[in-house]
Amino acid sequence: MSNLPATFEQKVKERISETIVDLIPAAELDELVKSHVAHFQTKELPEMIRTEIRAQFSAAIKAEFEKGEYRAVWTQNGQLGASEAVRAIIEQNAGVVLQSLIGGMVQATIAQMQHNMPRVY
Repeated sequence: MSNLPATFEQKVKERISETIVDLIPAAELDELVKSHVAHFQTKELPEMIRTEIRAQFSAAIKAEFEKGEYRAVWTQNGQLGASEAVRAIIEQNAGVVLQSLIGGMVQATIAQMQHNMPRVY
């Protein structure tokens, strides 16, 4: 059978107890540990996780777009063109791209048309 503490709080309490033995009554130490562990779990830990996820995600995206297949292509006319990989992304997502560019304008136009329709009584 293992001698490992059963909970995170117990581990923290034992570590603190080793350092400041007899300075804080046991009941008070229990409350301090519970309070600090709860604060860590609800405030600090989630932020640490979000920060790490952002860093990992950013590194993965950066690594992907640094691949040679995403390098710009120059046309014979000296114009900047899209690489094959960029073209594929555009083709696969053309509907979403178009909707994000003109969706609001089309919706506003429809609303204006509805507003200006003659009323039939």
